[in-house]
Amino acid sequence: NAIHGIIHRRLAMTPQKRVAARYLSSAIRKKRMKLYHGTTAENAAMIVRAGFDLGLVKPVWKNDLAVSTLTTYQAVKNYMKPGTVILEMVFSGNVISLEEAYKLGEGAKSAKEYTNRMISLGIDAVSSVESGPKLVYVYDPSKLSNIRIVEG
Repeated sequence: NAIHGIIHRRLAMTPQKRVAARYLSSAIRKKRMKLYHGTTAENAAMIVRAGFDLGLVKPVWKNDLAVSTLTTYQAVKNYMKPGTVILEMVFSGNVISLEEAYKLGEGAKSAKEYTNRMISLGIDAVSSVESGPKLVYVYDPSKLSNIRIVEG
């Protein structure tokens, strides 16, 4: 399939990398979904105007140099402090499960290395697998569009 071909070209085809490419082609899913993100009013205005800037993200873990989003408006509302502005956006790109991403990210020494690895493999976002509203880490902010304030 097309994703399999892209991954093969991105990985210099050693035998180990061929196995990784076959594995990835079955794990990656192309998705389009509405996502939500909570932030301050000042940051929301900047994001609506210019988009997300990962250079401003302060990662806590290796896998969170990304735009942290949730799949439901209510989930953001439940987790955020009073006064938080909620942004709605559309994501369209390649997604892999958090569990699969952990395997691919093994050995990354920093959040930047982890994020660059995901993007180089054609992975635009990682989604949690638990039931209910999902946490989605978007590694490639260019895959987010129609960003607008829905509360604030």
